Amino acid sequence: MLREKIFGLVTYSARQSLTSFAASLDEMAKNGVEFQIFKFSEKIGSFNSRYIFEDIRLITALLSKPLDFVILNSGSGLYLRPRLFLLILHILRYRNIPTFVLWRNASEKFKKIESRIGNKHYRKIAKTLHNGIHHMTISPQTSRDLLNAMGIKESTWIGNCQYMPDKYQNEVLPDEPPVVVNVAAVSKRKAPDLFIQIAAQVCSLHPTVKFIWAGGYAKKDHESLIEYYGIKDRVEFVGYLSPPYELMQRASAFLLTSRTEGFGLVVAEAMACYRTVFCFQGTGAEFAVGDTGVTIPRFDIDYASKKIVELLNLAPHQRINYRARERYEVMFSPSAYAQNLSKVIKNNL
Repeated sequence: MLREKIFGLVTYSARQSLTSFAASLDEMAKNGVEFQIFKFSEKIGSFNSRYIFEDIRLITALLSKPLDFVILNSGSGLYLRPRLFLLILHILRYRNIPTFVLWRNASEKFKKIESRIGNKHYRKIAKTLHNGIHHMTISPQTSRDLLNAMGIKESTWIGNCQYMPDKYQNEVLPDEPPVVVNVAAVSKRKAPDLFIQIAAQVCSLHPTVKFIWAGGYAKKDHESLIEYYGIKDRVEFVGYLSPPYELMQRASAFLLTSRTEGFGLVVAEAMACYRTVFCFQGTGAEFAVGDTGVTIPRFDIDYASKKIVELLNLAPHQRINYRARERYEVMFSPSAYAQNLSKVIKNNL
């Protein structure tokens, strides 16, 4: 019989893999599930006393603590430490502790992992993970990617969550003239080139709109593209903002141009700010948006531009997206996430 309170251990490496657990810690406790969070490093092949301390602390906890469950979060991060990963799995099986692996990555991450650790280690871990492991993902898209990359047929998507400070919880009229925003690192996968191309087309159709990218600065090829389209005064890369919520509240639309995406937590954040999200089909962001935003056929700049202009032509108060906010509350708020994850854990103990 399952106890009223259960206790577990959760790992994390990259900061973004911590977010949902840190945000939902208190809400999980309300659902009878408590856990302690342990960090490990993805770095391999270099000596660092801090990394060694993290590994020892984690292994000691796995060997000694009374645990009802363990969530290895995220699976892709531990995959980069194959020996550590296999040791952890051996300990958990020896102690007969129910084990969950949470996958957060976009599809291309699997290829990078295999390239980095080698096919031998990659296949060995993949084979090990087929037995006695409960797999969780952040979206249906990640479940599909997991199946294609590793042959894991059964996984449960649990979504993602973010805590929003109270001052960003209220509906706010967007700026006029309108602003279209993206928040992402400046990388090929996040596709600033597509963002600029869509911006150029929208700017040709709307006289005052501006496009802002937060999360990094334009590289030389992006600056050249902006110069080519003659939109230097209407497209701006503003660097990293923490948090980006004030910018989201100013926006009339949120344009996520990622070519691949496991979930796209910034999408949920924009929805929490009552904003309409535009993203490409075939990504985890499509799941996050649901029917509250606009999902664009793969890299269809004409379609994206047309739909953004349609939104911008509405009055500012009509650009407030109440349905997006409701989807955030019901599916991606800390309380909703905690209820869903707690249920998945308890059902598999």
